[in-house]
Amino acid sequence: MIGSILLSILSVAASKSLDYTSTARNFSIVLVYFTQTKTDHEVVLAPFGLWSLMGQVAFAANGTTRYELQSTLISNASNEKSYFENLDNLTNKLKEPSDGVEMMIKNFLFRDKSLKVPLDFVTRVEQTKGNIWSVDFADISAPRLLNSIIKSTTKFPIPVFGPNDLNATDLIFSNVFSFKGKWSTPFNASNTYVLTSVDAAGNPVDSVNIMSQEMNVPFSDIKKLKATVTELPFGTDAKFCMLIIKPYEGVTVTEVYKQLASVLLKNIFDKLKSDFNDVGTKNITVKLPRFEKQSFLVLNAPLNDMGTYTIFDPDKAELSGLSEDPLYVATVEQRARIFVSEEGVDVYSTIPANLEIATSTRPIYAKPFIFFIVHKSTMTILVGGIYGKS
Repeated sequence: MIGSILLSILSVAASKSLDYTSTARNFSIVLVYFTQTKTDHEVVLAPFGLWSLMGQVAFAANGTTRYELQSTLISNASNEKSYFENLDNLTNKLKEPSDGVEMMIKNFLFRDKSLKVPLDFVTRVEQTKGNIWSVDFADISAPRLLNSIIKSTTKFPIPVFGPNDLNATDLIFSNVFSFKGKWSTPFNASNTYVLTSVDAAGNPVDSVNIMSQEMNVPFSDIKKLKATVTELPFGTDAKFCMLIIKPYEGVTVTEVYKQLASVLLKNIFDKLKSDFNDVGTKNITVKLPRFEKQSFLVLNAPLNDMGTYTIFDPDKAELSGLSEDPLYVATVEQRARIFVSEEGVDVYSTIPANLEIATSTRPIYAKPFIFFIVHKSTMTILVGGIYGKS
């Protein structure tokens, strides 16, 4: 029997080594980029959960599959114990209390009761604070049972599994993620106004609510990036922030994104800090759309572009560390939703994406920008995306 894995990342969120945290950060940046190239609308992703779960799969893989996964994860880690100790340290750092921010992240593993999973893999999942549940996937009520397990364990309110998500599946990796952050300086709703976008002929094509507020926040004009960057902190301790990266006039998001290969996130934060210290208490006018966006994404193709192929091939996948039965990954899906308002940001992400309820997304024809929600001390990207279409 050849089984399949639904690599379920239910996500929309420190190492002692900066190199370790940089692998998660770089993976997130690259994944958002390649995902955008595969879609015709805006993208929102919560990449950290996917990165952490793919690491678990990588250490259960062999041969070409393991090499591809480690290349995609931008990691050459060979010491399994050290890798998962670092992951545990990083996750604990992300979960430290922060004023004005509520964040939840939790891993699950669901296996069909007929599938035998090696003890060392079970131990590895438990060491990373994951949960393993044995369920009869053939039972028609199994999706509801999985939803209830997730809800009772995490209070995550969104149904994760649809009625067909367990079909022809033997093993499911899951991660649920939610983030609620209150701006350190909220926008005054009375300042919000409507901006009408026009096409090349001057015809109105869309209306966007623009929030506007004078704030004393870090802001930089980064010429090498061909963009301006604004840092909007959350809460009173500013452990988390949202970076808004707006391309120069006439510069595309793609052009700016390519510059992130040389202008690292650390460079951006260093520049923001330096400019903020130089400017001092001078206020700037921050303008940001109030928006809600949702993505239903199948990530197989972006992961192909990042170097992962054989894990999706029933004849080539090498995953003997997961089961004696031959397994492969059928789909990597994510459903992510973000709501940005005058008060703050609310994000959740679920996988499987429950594609049966997916609705078409109407593009927003507004000046596009890149956004990241970042844990500052580790520079971990919890949420990333691109808003607007040119």
